[in-house]
Amino acid sequence: MTKKKTVIPKKKAIKKPKYIKYFAIWLAIFLAVSMAASYFVIEVCRQSARTKAMSNWNSYTQELVKLINDYCSSDETERDKNLGRIKQYLCRRYGENMDEFCGAYVENERIAETPEGACAGVIINFYDDNENEHDEVFLLEDRSYLEPLYKSGKYDPVKNAYLRDVYSVENETLKSLAERLGLMPPIYIYCYEEVYVNRTTHTFLPGKVVIFEGENEEAIATIDCTPKDTKGYEEVESPYTYDGYLNPSMTDINDSQSITNDTEFDISYDMNTTDMTWEILTAPVEMYCNKACFKALPLTTALILIVACLVALLLAITVSTIIYSSKKTVWEIFEYRKKTTAAMAHDLKTPLAAMSAYAENLEYDTDPEKRAYYSSKVRENVSFMNKTIEGILMFTKSETGTAKSVARDIDVHALIEAEYNAVAGLFEKKNIKVEIKGEGHVKSNKELIDQAVRNLVGNATKYARPDTTVNIVIDGKGFTMTNLTDQKIKNVKDLKKPFVKGEESRDAEGGAGLGLSIVENCLLSAGHSLDIEFEDETFKATVRW
Repeated sequence: MTKKKTVIPKKKAIKKPKYIKYFAIWLAIFLAVSMAASYFVIEVCRQSARTKAMSNWNSYTQELVKLINDYCSSDETERDKNLGRIKQYLCRRYGENMDEFCGAYVENERIAETPEGACAGVIINFYDDNENEHDEVFLLEDRSYLEPLYKSGKYDPVKNAYLRDVYSVENETLKSLAERLGLMPPIYIYCYEEVYVNRTTHTFLPGKVVIFEGENEEAIATIDCTPKDTKGYEEVESPYTYDGYLNPSMTDINDSQSITNDTEFDISYDMNTTDMTWEILTAPVEMYCNKACFKALPLTTALILIVACLVALLLAITVSTIIYSSKKTVWEIFEYRKKTTAAMAHDLKTPLAAMSAYAENLEYDTDPEKRAYYSSKVRENVSFMNKTIEGILMFTKSETGTAKSVARDIDVHALIEAEYNAVAGLFEKKNIKVEIKGEGHVKSNKELIDQAVRNLVGNATKYARPDTTVNIVIDGKGFTMTNLTDQKIKNVKDLKKPFVKGEESRDAEGGAGLGLSIVENCLLSAGHSLDIEFEDETFKATVRW
């Protein structure tokens, strides 16, 4: 029986994350999801538009069937009135609301139909000999008379109606958004100031067309369409103006849907039987529903897709940012540990190599003076390594915030002076003067502030230029320490990072490069801040409480 070999998974290398990679992946995912959701929403809107269109078609057609049936069932005295109702219905209701052609036929003879075009009909009130009021419908004799109106640019009624159809949406929020974006064209109302009617042919010639915008009671334009010859016509002022069908879905009467008195039609009243045959020719219900969907969907679809894309974009940015930040944090910790370990190894490797060489000389060299020299060098390197390790321990302590936090009143001037006096010999050795000016107090953790000031003063002993002056200025908000230096500093901000020195070389005299890292950690732990600057060979450290 053989043992199953255990496969040890290969450890994956930690690489620097790329934001664009995560963003592209999540954008593709969220776009796919949002497009699927958009398709569902658009389909719901389409079905809603079809349902409403079907309801409208049934409602208007049922009403027309009732009017024609009443016409066929009435006697001669009532037939003219019923014919007038059919004409008005086809003009005022069917033409304007359905925007479709519809013709009514009785005994194979056309009795009424919806006119074509804007301002295609008028309804005028007349009084008979008995002072009874009745309405009469008059149709435009020739559409060419309205040529000035169609050439009026933005007031072109057909173009305006088409745009309103395209941008018509049932959702009030979307409609309001479309208006704010300037997509929704204004509503223009066209009224005749006067017309010239022929009561024999029931036709009219146009006069001046007055245009209103929306509910504005003041006219915004007047277009004169009055023909040169109006003989034989009676002038009538301010008739009721209506439009015919402007953008019908049925373009050929042979494609029309026929409804006759033999057609079974679901209506809510009992139809009177009549010996007369009648027929209605109108746009097929399927064509009408398709056009209704076209009217409702273009803007709705565009807005839904735009919103879906924006949502996908925002979600992709959010998710990719979270993932990238998490991955970047792991990578930064990994890089920090790698650089810190390498720097520590570098700082300890040099004195260890020197100690090994001195120890070997001690072993084989018998000259007392040389042996004493080698011993002193071993001690120096041991001392350097001890200081380096102490610095590492202090840095770790300051970074983890393990120092006790006891707030006490601190005399800043006295503290800095005490730290200077402790290393005054090092300054004197390089002929460096130290001037401390100003007074200040701060209530803070004395241990942390001591350590921060000690490292700042220690840095000055190492890196201040010989035969110069270190200036320390104290005020109520903190203190600044300024000194000239021979260090070649490329990026001053990097000096706050652990094991980073101004010079590229890592000599024993310069230390481990932890001084400013310890200073910043101590100050941050105590609730303060450190700013450093380097310009014109001048190094400046600013501590703010």
